[in-house]
Amino acid sequence: ETVLTGDHRMQVRPIADLVDALTTYQERTVRYDNRAGSLPVRVRSAGRLPGGDIRISGKISSQYISSLLMAAPYAASPTALVIEEGKVVSESYVTMTIRLMESFGVKVAVDTSAGGLVYRVPTGTYVAPADIHVEPDASSSTYPLAAAAITGGSVRIRHMGSTSLQGDAQFHTLLEAMGVECTQDDTSTAVLPAPGRRLKAFDMNMAHLTDAFMTATVLAAVADGTSRITGIANQRVKECNRILAMVTELAKLGVNARELEDGLEIEGKSPAEFADKVVPIHCYDDHRICMSFAVLGLIVPGILLDDKACVGKTYPEFWEQLQQMGASFDFSQSGTGVYRAVVPEATVTRQPCFVICGMRGAGKSTLGATAARALDFDLFDNDLLVEKALGCPIGEYVNGKGSWEKFRALEAETYEATLGTLAGRSRGAVVVCGGGILETPRALDATLARPHDVVVIHVRRDIDLIENDIRRDAAGRPDLPDGGLTGAWERREPIFERAADYEFYLPRRRGDGAGVDWATQTDRFVSFLEELTERHTAGTRRSGNITNTAPCVPGNGLSAADSRCALSAPRPCFTTPPPCGPYFRPSFFVCATYSDYTSLSRDDFEQVLAGASAVEIRADFFSSLEDDLVRTQLATI
Repeated sequence: ETVLTGDHRMQVRPIADLVDALTTYQERTVRYDNRAGSLPVRVRSAGRLPGGDIRISGKISSQYISSLLMAAPYAASPTALVIEEGKVVSESYVTMTIRLMESFGVKVAVDTSAGGLVYRVPTGTYVAPADIHVEPDASSSTYPLAAAAITGGSVRIRHMGSTSLQGDAQFHTLLEAMGVECTQDDTSTAVLPAPGRRLKAFDMNMAHLTDAFMTATVLAAVADGTSRITGIANQRVKECNRILAMVTELAKLGVNARELEDGLEIEGKSPAEFADKVVPIHCYDDHRICMSFAVLGLIVPGILLDDKACVGKTYPEFWEQLQQMGASFDFSQSGTGVYRAVVPEATVTRQPCFVICGMRGAGKSTLGATAARALDFDLFDNDLLVEKALGCPIGEYVNGKGSWEKFRALEAETYEATLGTLAGRSRGAVVVCGGGILETPRALDATLARPHDVVVIHVRRDIDLIENDIRRDAAGRPDLPDGGLTGAWERREPIFERAADYEFYLPRRRGDGAGVDWATQTDRFVSFLEELTERHTAGTRRSGNITNTAPCVPGNGLSAADSRCALSAPRPCFTTPPPCGPYFRPSFFVCATYSDYTSLSRDDFEQVLAGASAVEIRADFFSSLEDDLVRTQLATI
């Protein structure tokens, strides 16, 4: 027998629909331990579920349906899950469950032939696929999107696009109804900048966006006109009565809002009409209420949230990432005084531009093109630009009608012109250089004098691997003068080291050591550029320098006991949350004393590091402390 309890709020949330379905299906399986209809409950194992028909309501929560679906393949016979109303609230989540079950080898049939809704689940055994893609949380993405919309700023959410199964991935359609210009493709969603933008009122059934209704409500509070949200009656039985909670807390700010049978109406006010005073907002231990009013506080002064830590339930990075967008919060106030928000500076934030250099055949073009697509950056391949100007391939020009000298001059001119276009860009770019371009003084000088938001990355691969690949694919490549590939590397290595901000090393493939695992290394490179992009955008908003991104330590003394958060006047931002709530946990580090990481299994190393907050690499255990060996070891790690 298993006893399920839950916290105070879980013990008042309704669970009768699920319990009734199980007890009707298999008598005396579940009984209430306190109050009928709520936790705690005692669940008695009765062997395998019998299968057959199960009737359940779909109007309260899709989670009941998903739980029964996931358990049904292990029943003694096929299961028919009959939805009494013929429809399910938040149906997109049930669709996600069905898709996931299918990827694990169990196909659920959706039967609407009799005008109702029946999910038919065969018996079977789940088989784990080799790979599984877990989507980001679309509900969490609504907050940065709303932050940009409410302030006239801009933001792009990567890996959350039109192919998502989650209903909240369509939040941009609501923003568009409010007059916000948005874009969405298969893999990203963006809000475009519009300083001074005033949001428009809207009327929308949000049954497919139930978790986002609170985000929409705070936007409606500053919209021009009266907004109406319907289709969300089930939100009265979530972490709290969310509809009543939003009406109550908005009233504290002077916003008129009214409950409807299945939603609410909100009369919007101009941000200038809000009183300039401190207003304590109760969060109800509800992460979504807390995050929604934090967004509203970006343009409404004086909002004081009584429980900042509750965001840890679904979005523990919320405060840090909102700070990266340019917002400032005061985590130490006790409720006195007047605090204002700093409007996010997303309208002036520039994405970085990456220049990729390295030897011929190192993988620059492959990595650069893939990263540009993944980051939605512009791509400038200098060799392709030069070939366009020449009207022929580079090899044909150098080995035939032209010369290395003429080619190098045109190559440097093209590269310098490209660098000139990067200054002041708001959209990111990836520039892929030819292998020898930095040997030209003009090109090297332009690289060393680059703008601060241009980051140079040296892509390095072992020369013997490059030579093997070039021998197999020499067609069309120009012959290298002066010592061939080895001589070129000896000349260029100190130039790359001088010019580059980072070196990205491509280790040999494990096992045969004869090549590179390009699929793995391409993913690594994309992740590396994503991390640099996030660090850059956070750092440039404070200092304009990607190398100056260390968090500032707040000097006013943060109290671990004070969990309240006030939106504050301009002050130094810090990106590390204070040591309280879900952020404070014991930690440990690992001291690694391996002598050679290139021969170490990744799985073994990950097991060694599991759960650690930091790792110390003991370089004195390496076979040598020569720069090249140390760089190779660290890049492999």
